[in-house]
Amino acid sequence: MVSHSFSRHLIYLRKLSKFGMQFFKKRVIILLRTFYEVKVEYTLKNRIPIMSLIPSSTSLMYFKLLSFDVYGTLINWETGSYEALQSSPPIARLSSNHPLKDRTFLLQTYELLERSVQAANPKIEYADLLTEVYKGILGVQNVEVSDTELEEEALKFADSFGKWPAFPDTSKH
Repeated sequence: MVSHSFSRHLIYLRKLSKFGMQFFKKRVIILLRTFYEVKVEYTLKNRIPIMSLIPSSTSLMYFKLLSFDVYGTLINWETGSYEALQSSPPIARLSSNHPLKDRTFLLQTYELLERSVQAANPKIEYADLLTEVYKGILGVQNVEVSDTELEEEALKFADSFGKWPAFPDTSKH
């Protein structure tokens, strides 16, 4: 086996018991107790990578920037976005058997549109991304809505992400 360690890449695990957290307004400050490096090993025969996490011995003072994935790790984006979409008047008015009432279908549609919008505009701000995703969801399902209501509700949905719930194991202090 040939071993290659990516010693400067941080991996944030969803094992929040290893992290102390403090919330200040809308900013999240995470106090790390342990962080991990990615170790990649390749077999010589077929070059298939095997990835594992190992505790890092590198001091946090070495890094100039630390970045963390918050949505999906700390914040339950699936529940938050689903509930915000379901409470949106154009979707709330739909019959109970409409595809947008199905959680799995709605979240799959959301994810596909999100990826598509991000691929077309990689520098898009998150609120603008959510606005476009909302419009796309209603558009692909031909939901009848006035232009005014579409704009208003898209902006409300984009504003909802600050209210999406944290996972139960995310501690708030």
